[in-house]
Amino acid sequence: MLGTELYADNAVHLWRSMGPGDSDELDAPPGVAIFRLPVRRTIKVVVRRAMWEAGDWWERLLAAPDREAVLLEDPFGALRPNGNGGAPDAFQNMPVMGARAEDVIDHGSSPLVRVEPVRDAEELTGAERIIIDGFPVRDPTPGRPGGHLPPKLIERPGLRVWSAHRDGRPAGACVSCDDGVAVGIYWLTTLPEYRSTGVGRALMNAVVGASPGREIVLTATDAGVPLYRSLGFTEFSVAAWSTWEPRQRRAAAPPHRRLGTD
Repeated sequence: MLGTELYADNAVHLWRSMGPGDSDELDAPPGVAIFRLPVRRTIKVVVRRAMWEAGDWWERLLAAPDREAVLLEDPFGALRPNGNGGAPDAFQNMPVMGARAEDVIDHGSSPLVRVEPVRDAEELTGAERIIIDGFPVRDPTPGRPGGHLPPKLIERPGLRVWSAHRDGRPAGACVSCDDGVAVGIYWLTTLPEYRSTGVGRALMNAVVGASPGREIVLTATDAGVPLYRSLGFTEFSVAAWSTWEPRQRRAAAPPHRRLGTD
């Protein structure tokens, strides 16, 4: 299986594992997964295979309640939204990267940084706050915890939330998802005041060290690429993320062309 496909399947596994009420899977054609995220008021679409042709699933998205945004994640980067008023409100490219756990280069972690899996609701709330404050994600429930990382997340098989402390103070966090083949790393975050102090590297070393025999996959922000490359990660593809806010959705036209391999 290609590296990008490993990531795409892992991303689908992550959203499925969130569970009913937090991430409800909708009917979708082969090669696509669609989830309704009620708390986020978002329809999440993940393209699973590069060979993909738009169909009537898009019409179903357009018929969804107006209060919901649509977030399209294409890990293969082959899809470009087209005209007729359908340009997304936001568009971003991020590389999909990966490495086998045994091939990751461990330069060691700072003794000042302690990384542990989150084990209770209080620790989960702290990790969620770090991710919302330090990562480019929207807080779906301002002032109320659990909107981004649901309370039951730490009970889901294969899902782990990790928290990093430097000098005893909260400094970073991430989520890992083990689907039995690959481990995906999501929302890896270092708070601004702790960047370039070894927190991100310590988080990566902890997740990789707990994942022997697995492929490690992720999408990287610009800030994270140098770290991942230094660990031995290589780029598989450049993912395309497109967001349509509710007011934009009904004018959006489906992508009609067939996608080729990256």
